[in-house]
Amino acid sequence: FKKLLSKYCPLDLFSLDDVRLKRAIEGLIACPNNNLKLFIQGIQIHIGQDDWPTQLYEFFNLNRSSTDFKIQHQNDDITNLLVMLLTHAIFEEQILFKRLKHLQKTLDELDIEGIYKLFLKQQSNLHDPTIDEWQLIVKEYKQRIKVPSVSHLSMNDIQMRQRIYEFLLSTTLKDCSIIFTFQKSCFNDETKVSHETSNIFKEKIKFISFSNDSNDDKIYLKYQVNVIDLDPKPVTKIPYYYELDAIIVNNYIKYENDVTKRCIE
Repeated sequence: FKKLLSKYCPLDLFSLDDVRLKRAIEGLIACPNNNLKLFIQGIQIHIGQDDWPTQLYEFFNLNRSSTDFKIQHQNDDITNLLVMLLTHAIFEEQILFKRLKHLQKTLDELDIEGIYKLFLKQQSNLHDPTIDEWQLIVKEYKQRIKVPSVSHLSMNDIQMRQRIYEFLLSTTLKDCSIIFTFQKSCFNDETKVSHETSNIFKEKIKFISFSNDSNDDKIYLKYQVNVIDLDPKPVTKIPYYYELDAIIVNNYIKYENDVTKRCIE
């Protein structure tokens, strides 16, 4: 049993480039692992297993009685619909994805190699911050990124601890989950949708429309997006992140010849 080498790259997902974004989503669908989960009415659909597309036909309003019934049941059709849906939704929420990318990058300027060195120096002075302390750390971070970075070689103890805690924030944001919740809409007129939603819903609900190839009728999906799993990471996990990074690098070197693309950033 040979494990599949995933073609998913987070840098592609956060690039907001149409080609790269679609490639990332296709990679997730082809090899979801624990990075992509799909639920319908609270029941998980295991992508790629047990004829999984059949459970999505009704949701996407595909006509099972049409002459192209077998074609509509092909995995490629469902994959294309999922790619279209998720690509559209991510572009609609590009402010969220840009913000996450910026925070992940600027909170982790030293990478784990640099942070681990600071951790060894400050280990006895570190603790898991309280909510009030996290607020001060975030405030200091906002001030810090406005001025040129200080070399880690010339940091004082306070600056070292600040960078360590910022790194923990970055790991939280790298490990968070983005949940899109889609629901069929009763609207059948795109203009009506845009004009009436602000009066009907107190919160911002967005819509995505699709054409059913069998009869050219459009179906409308309303959706919401939420970010969860934002619990702070404990400072004791820093050695684990250091070891994990070494494992990732070693595996990349091991399978480097099997990689068909290089990361772009």
